[in-house]
Amino acid sequence: LQDRLKKFYFAVDTPEGLNLREEPGLKSRAVDLLPFDTMGEILEWKDQEELIQNKKGFWIRINCNQRQGWIFSGFLTIDHDLENLKNR
Repeated sequence: LQDRLKKFYFAVDTPEGLNLREEPGLKSRAVDLLPFDTMGEILEWKDQEELIQNKKGFWIRINCNQRQGWIFSGFLTIDHDLENLKNR
């Protein structure tokens, strides 16, 4: 049997939406705004935990609607089952 890494998915949980950025970090240029309930696939995440607007999380690189960029995980729901996110 071949070991396979589980894919992880996200859903934006903040009503005002979430900036998609070119690089991880608040100083990086925002290239899009992901509206509330936007879903996509997580490609990678940074190991260093940060605190942004009283939320702990990590910068994660995502793929969403054929676009890639970085968002902060403190404003997301994350699951390895996309159906769980759709039914939350």
